Amino acid sequence: MGKQFSPTTRKKIFIQNNKCEMCGRLLQIDDFLADNYLQIDHLVAKTKGGKSNFSNLRGLCRPCNASKGNRTSLDFLYTIENSIKRINPTIINNIKAYEAKNGIFDKEIYDAKLKQIITLFLKTAKELSDD
Repeated sequence: MGKQFSPTTRKKIFIQNNKCEMCGRLLQIDDFLADNYLQIDHLVAKTKGGKSNFSNLRGLCRPCNASKGNRTSLDFLYTIENSIKRINPTIINNIKAYEAKNGIFDKEIYDAKLKQIITLFLKTAKELSDD
C-alpha cells in the first residue's frame, strides 16, 4: 500500500478538482469503500522518479487508479487505445452475431462510436502531454 496522505492534502486535491482526472466521475472523500472515493495519484509515478509534491499529485477514482498502475496517463491511454484496436474484431463479431439474430446491427453507428471513444482518449492524452 502506498503512502497515506494527510487529510489536508486530500482536501486540497479534492477542492482543486472534485472529478476523476481520467474519466470525469465525481469524486467524494467520505466513503472509503466507494468506487468514486478520491485516490491520490502521482502524475509521474514514484517508481519512475516522481515526487509526492502537490504539483505531481491529482485525484482519480478507484477503478481508474487501479487500472493505470505506475504508467503515465499518456502511456495508459495509448494502452487503452491499442486494446480497443486489438479487441475490435472480437467485439464487432460478437455484436454482429447478437444483433444479426435480432436484426439490428449497424456497422456505421458502431464505427462512429468507436472512433468517438478513441478520439476522446487521444485528445485527453494530448492535453495531458501538453501540461
